[in-house]
Amino acid sequence: MKYKAETWDLMQKNFENFNDHCLHGIIHLNNSLNIQSLQKAITEICRIIPLLTSKFVVSDNQKQAWWEETGLFSYGDILEIRDNEADDQENDPEQEAFLTQKIDEKKGPQLAIKLFRYKNGCSTLCIILNHMICDAAGFKQLLYLFCEKYNQTTPDGAILIDYGYLQKRKASQAWKDLKLKDFIHFLSRPAMTESPDRSLCIPFDSSLDQILPHMILRTIPERIMGPIRKATHTQKYTINDLILAALCQTIKKEIKPDPAIPLIIPCPFDQRRYRSEKNEIGICNLVSIVWCNFGTNLGNNVSETLPIVKSTMDKTKNDYPGLKGFFLLDRLFKILSYKAIEGKIKNQFPNPLLGMTNVGLIDAEKLTFSGSEVKNVIINGSMKYPPYFQIAFSTFKNQLTISINQHCCNNELQPLNRFLSVFVAEFESFLSSSH
Repeated sequence: MKYKAETWDLMQKNFENFNDHCLHGIIHLNNSLNIQSLQKAITEICRIIPLLTSKFVVSDNQKQAWWEETGLFSYGDILEIRDNEADDQENDPEQEAFLTQKIDEKKGPQLAIKLFRYKNGCSTLCIILNHMICDAAGFKQLLYLFCEKYNQTTPDGAILIDYGYLQKRKASQAWKDLKLKDFIHFLSRPAMTESPDRSLCIPFDSSLDQILPHMILRTIPERIMGPIRKATHTQKYTINDLILAALCQTIKKEIKPDPAIPLIIPCPFDQRRYRSEKNEIGICNLVSIVWCNFGTNLGNNVSETLPIVKSTMDKTKNDYPGLKGFFLLDRLFKILSYKAIEGKIKNQFPNPLLGMTNVGLIDAEKLTFSGSEVKNVIINGSMKYPPYFQIAFSTFKNQLTISINQHCCNNELQPLNRFLSVFVAEFESFLSSSH
């Protein structure tokens, strides 16, 4: 069986000059998982989402591309189990070694899972998914479905659930509910603002050492996030506003951009925002990037930056962010050959040198494993190749985890860790200034 390669599948494929186009999930548990239930869950999600065991195919003349089922893969090709004598499940280098692998989309499968079990009884489930299959919101959908199938104790035949909607992958889902006046409005708006100054970047120098993939993680615990969330709510800010404000101040301190040049940060906007029934959307890519201009006067601290960020973001959210470019690309891709699409993305797409993405809240009620306690869940995006850089955020049970997934040489790990430390300090400084 063949399936159409949709617009954003092709976009993600041809971002391979910038990153490895993989999504990553890390689930820390206080105990281990049932292997038979894991195997059943993998089998079921691959049955419901056949792209997971398909391969990506480009025609010999490079005019077309599609997904094609192979019939070759089972849970044994997706799941690995590793018993580890160490106790430190959150700093195990073997986890990083697994997570920094790249999925080969032309061979498949598009999913890889490894369960690490530790001698103290804890375990960590690590998951890699080809970003061509879906974005972070779709990845969350897939993880919830995975947990649903893991926890399912009755015979499969007794549960008659139609999962057909999960295979709805067209970009047109985003504007399905919009009226003619909405189309007229967003099509009359600029597709994006001016792009960031190219000097706004991490100064990688990869000539000094071997370039290796690294995943740098930092978690802000509930005891700190709880009061921060309460303070932002009281002052009518969002956590995303605070993330952007702290990022602006971190960029000022660590990158020291020209203060006369506006600070423009590329921000992802989920195009599912335009749908009234989000539960009818399939597992796919529906995110567009918007270039948010925060100006030159950002204040001296996070509290002074926050109102500037909120004003910019509120204005952006009210103006169909990202939809025009998303719509026009989809129209264009319908008439171009695959080879032409590949050339346009690799040569003309203004991929940001410095970006951010906020996965948002991971639903703790939907991400559960029967008989096991989930301590934390982390979702982050692709491994970036220098000079491209991204900082990612995800929240589970009021714990905010910050990730930098980066190919770099070892001597650059220290400045990247410093960048994370400065960000955390700026983010947490809001709490003291709000008292």
